[in-house]
Amino acid sequence: MSLSFWLGIIQQGIMYGIMALGVYLTFRVLNYADLSVDGTFALGAAVVCTAIVNGI
Repeated sequence: MSLSFWLGIIQQGIMYGIMALGVYLTFRVLNYADLSVDGTFALGAAVVCTAIVNGI
């Protein structure tokens, strides 16, 4: 396993960790069920996939 493999795993873990903190803050601290973090993450993935397929 190469160094770039491990760096990719660490980068993804940091991304998911930040997303989880955003969900935790809205649910526990603010007592407001704001799920825009989950929705925008999936929307961003869909936009990037569409852009890659279209060669943008």
